[in-house]
This record gives sequence, structure tokens and C-alpha cells, in this order.
Amino acid sequence: MNKTHRLPPVAQKVTMLENLPILSWNIHDSVMSQEGPKMEDSDFVNILTQSSVFCLQETKQDFFLPNYECFNSTRKGSRSGGICIGVHRSISKQVKLVKTNCPDFQAITFYPNDMENKFTIINVYDSPEQSSYKSKRKAGNGSPYMTTLEHLLDFKAQNPDLGKILLVGDLNARTGNTNFDFEDDDPNSEPDEIPSSHPKTSGRVSKDQVLNPRGNLLLDFLACNRLSLLNGNTLGDIFGEYTSVNYNGASVVDYMAVTPELLESVLSFQVQNLNKFSDHKPCICKIKHKHNLVDAEDLLETLEDAPKKYKWDNEDEKLQFQFHAIQNSPEFVQKITRIAETQCTDREQVLCLNEELVSIFQDIADVILPTKGPRNKPDRKIVSGKRKRRQRMKPKAPWFDVSCINGKRELNKLSKSYGKNPTNKKLRDSYYESRRSYRKLIKLKKSAFIEDLCSDIERGKNINWSR
Repeated sequence: MNKTHRLPPVAQKVTMLENLPILSWNIHDSVMSQEGPKMEDSDFVNILTQSSVFCLQETKQDFFLPNYECFNSTRKGSRSGGICIGVHRSISKQVKLVKTNCPDFQAITFYPNDMENKFTIINVYDSPEQSSYKSKRKAGNGSPYMTTLEHLLDFKAQNPDLGKILLVGDLNARTGNTNFDFEDDDPNSEPDEIPSSHPKTSGRVSKDQVLNPRGNLLLDFLACNRLSLLNGNTLGDIFGEYTSVNYNGASVVDYMAVTPELLESVLSFQVQNLNKFSDHKPCICKIKHKHNLVDAEDLLETLEDAPKKYKWDNEDEKLQFQFHAIQNSPEFVQKITRIAETQCTDREQVLCLNEELVSIFQDIADVILPTKGPRNKPDRKIVSGKRKRRQRMKPKAPWFDVSCINGKRELNKLSKSYGKNPTNKKLRDSYYESRRSYRKLIKLKKSAFIEDLCSDIERGKNINWSR
């Protein structure tokens, strides 16, 4: 039976969580060239659903995921860039989207029960300096060019009540092992007493030792806004893992940074394994934050059954006769008489009376009216005392056979190994050779399937296949 979206007055099954997992990931387009939308791949979805909030960069179009409220920001007139913040629907009521007036970053503010602990997540994608998007912006329409970090400074100045801040995203800046250290910053000192905008000494560990000009600008920005990087400075990433791995090398360009008030609530930060969906690794941090999380399957249990739909024909005289005749039966006459003699003195009594009247007509309809579709659908199977989890994701295409599955497994294994050892030439060559072979295999299988399908259509063969 279908389920409505109206919650009955029963207690929801909720899980009290002590931490809030937040994921940041440059997914490098939300669609794969051969396999279609990434959100239809269960491996991709499993990475996102381990978090209550995910921040994506380079989506290149609007992105949506079941059970999450997604806030998208795309660049007008450009296929590049695009960012998205997804918030699990059980906590989405605590979140408010903050207007930024810039497509390169977006912000949401969490409003927990105690307003003193509100905090803001800012999701940023700052394109490479040599990108076509930056070139067009610099050419401009006569207006002065502003960098993404300058837009961020304006945004902070116009919104002084953001509370604690978590800055995440792909900044395309390499900061070496330098960081803004809160110990070097005295908030009670005068501006003239602070000797430099960021510390010159090492503040964290990083496998990427390169400090480029954009990295210096990012460190200046962090110092001005009292933000400290979690990369290589937090439990879970004590070695400062690479966040971007491609054929030309590896680097740290994806960051998470927090204000000192929020740093006390950070439990861990981790750079996860490289995978076939992007040349950037997902980064996830956990913040101490009490909140209720409603599981999707548990939420279904709290929903009422949708009412049956009946077929009524105004021109069917026999049906109308049956409808009037059954109301004169002793069973229904007694019920109708009792309702007619009931007096209501308050709103609750009126509502109860209305429910009784509706139930009478439903009982009559069950006897004489056909319903749309089968009346009694079999209950879903019960597994270990719980309803069997429904398959939400679309199945793989019919051309995705055993050879494709084996190729995918081999690619996943190599991606994990290469992500851990990006300087190993043998692993690098094996990984990219496997990725080329896998993409070629997918393309051939899909092309062969379409050709066979076209041939079957031309021959008049039944092309229906069971999913």
C-alpha cells in the first residue's frame, strides 16, 4: 500500500547522535561520460550517505540525492564549477541558507536548540588561475575583477552574525606545511601589535611541501578571519595526506578550516581513499553536535497508509442503487443514527465525529466499489524483525555484465593502492592503464548493446527486457 507524507501522532524512531559528520568532495562532474549520473551508482551514494551534511564542488549542474535537502549554486552561462550542499532531511529544519551573491561559494547556518552554539558551513570552489572561467571574469564587462577570496571577505563583512565557521572546499592553493595558529593570535591585542598576517613557522604536517602564491593568499585570508586548517593538524590526518592525485602528481588543495570556538568541537578529520569517481579524495570531519537523526526506513514506519482510491461511475444506476440500499441495512442504519444523535461541544468532538462518518462511507465503499489496483497487496517481507530494505537505486544497465563488474573491482583496488602511494610510478601506470581499459570496455559494451537493440527493432523483435 502506498504511503502518505503525513506523519501520524506517534513517536518517531530517532537516533541521538553525538557527532555531526560533514563531508567535502570535489566530484569532478556529477555525471560519468559512459555510465550516466553518479548518484545512480551505489558506491558513489555510499560515500555521501556516511555524512549528515555533504559539500560538493565541480558538480557542473544541479545535484539531488534522496533523503537529503540539496542547495545548489551553478555558474550562469558556464558548464564549469557548480557547488552543492546536501543536508539530511531529519536535521534540515535546523538549517538556513545564507545568500552569498557569488556562485563560487555558498553558506548554510545551523541553528541548534541553544542559539549560542550556532555555526556556519561555507562551501567554496575556487577555480585554477589559468582556467577559462577566470580568464572570462578578468576580461569582464568593465567592472573591476575580484577574486573568490575577496568575495568571501565581503560576504563575511556583510554577515557578522555567522557564529562559528567551518570553511570547506577545493581552494586550488598549496600551503605547504604552514598554518594559522591560534596560539599566535591574541584577540584582545590591537591590530598594530600583530606582527604578521600569518605565522612564518610550521603549524601542521603535510605530505605536500609546496607553498605557492595562491597558498600565501589563502593563508592571509585564514589569518584575517581567524581560521585554522584541519588538514595535517587533527586526529585522523596526522600525516597530512594528499587530497588530489592525478597523472602529473599529487597535492593538497582541498581543505577544511575552523574558527577557534569550533575547533574545540572537532573530533576528527580524515582524507579518504581515492576512487574512480574523481581525482580528488573525499574529506570528512566529525563535529561534536547533539542532534536527532531519523533513519529513512524508520521514517517509512511512521507514515500512515494512503487511503484507497475508488472508482465511481455517475451513470451506473446499479451502482447508485447498491450505494443507497446498503445504507438501509440494519448495521449502517444503527451507525448513522448514532452519529446523527451525537452533540458536539468542542473541536475535538467534531473531529472525532467526522472520522466516524468518513469510516462509515469507507466501509460502504469497500463492499460495493472496485478499487484502483489490487485491494490487498501482500505485505513486504520481514527480515530479522525489520522490514526488508527497499532497493532505492536504479539497477545497472543491461550491458553492464560480468566483465564490467570485474573491471570495476580491479579499478577500485588499484585506486586505493595508488591513492596511498601516489609517488609510486609502477602503481601510477597500472592505475591509469586500468582506468583507460575500463572506460574503453564500458564504451564498447554500451555501443554493442545499442547496435543489437537497433537490429532487433528493425527485425520487429520484442525488445522488452525484465529489470
